[in-house]
Amino acid sequence: MPENENATDGPYPREREYPVGEELRAELRNRFTYHAPHPDQIPRYGEIRELAHGLAVLIAFCTPPSREQALALTKLEEAVMHANSAIAREPRKDSTLASVVAEAKAWSDGPTAIEQADAARKPTPPSDLAPIGG
Repeated sequence: MPENENATDGPYPREREYPVGEELRAELRNRFTYHAPHPDQIPRYGEIRELAHGLAVLIAFCTPPSREQALALTKLEEAVMHANSAIAREPRKDSTLASVVAEAKAWSDGPTAIEQADAARKPTPPSDLAPIGG
């Protein structure tokens, strides 16, 4: 047994200044393991990507090409990746997209982001136009 109990951790044995406990080892295994999607997760990935794409398009249309625009889009992409990681790492096998939406709505006072996005996609006539033939 090496002097330092962590000296043989991982592929590159070496002395470590800090011990690595079992809880952190388990967390690192979870973080860097492939998590195949469960059927109930796939729609949630799609909803997150779809809403993020809409926000990305809005950012692109409302902001000039710049470093700040690029950073905003990158951070949005990072947010999607982290959200997807959260779904993959802690699967809610008993949930469906409908139950997730219902739970989100129960936590909020108003419509969920998914409901708001659905409403925004529905075409509405401009209010400043007079009716045809009127």
